[in-house]
Amino acid sequence: MSIPTWQEVAEDEFWAQVPQDLHEGAVRDYLGSYGDAIEFRVKELCKVAADLRASRHFGPSIVISVTSIEVMVQYFCVRPIVGGALLSELLADEVSQHILGSRGYDQRKLLAAILKPWGVDISSILLPSGKPLWEVFQNVVMKKRNEFVHRGDEVLEGEAALALECASTFREHIVLKLAKRLGFSLNETGCWARVVHEPTPGFVGGEMHYGKSDPFK
Repeated sequence: MSIPTWQEVAEDEFWAQVPQDLHEGAVRDYLGSYGDAIEFRVKELCKVAADLRASRHFGPSIVISVTSIEVMVQYFCVRPIVGGALLSELLADEVSQHILGSRGYDQRKLLAAILKPWGVDISSILLPSGKPLWEVFQNVVMKKRNEFVHRGDEVLEGEAALALECASTFREHIVLKLAKRLGFSLNETGCWARVVHEPTPGFVGGEMHYGKSDPFK
């Protein structure tokens, strides 16, 4: 077993000490403002990937599927949570890029640390086949994507389908779980910028609206 570096120890201590209640509002504000633009881009990417797979362009399909997952990792997970914790746009961008540029194992470790306080255990999320989502994504889908992009290796139909399955599972079990944890009412409104609050004992129901923005501009 390797000994953790000082940087790894510092990162673990930082995420363990971040007071979640102080930055939850910042995460909610980010997703309320940018969520619809991110969601639209992810859905368009998945649609393109599915169309490419249907037309038997399996290599381009797997590339687009991986891009959709990378967009979800960066804009639905890393950027809002890191930004909410640090409350600094510049520092949040630097930390986000550090995580996204990490090796597969390190990225999973850091992503797991970020998501755990929000009730998401990335290592326990399984694909419909029963295989671990992140392990399959890193060791099968990403590997095949890289082999296609850098060497022109053949991508099989099943591999393209697996990439789309990873994207769908990531959204369902990570993005939507975060949305529910933060009180978004996607099932009722179909969007991030409009949140419906159901009446509860002592409180009346109501709506909250966010001004929509685009993080890609």
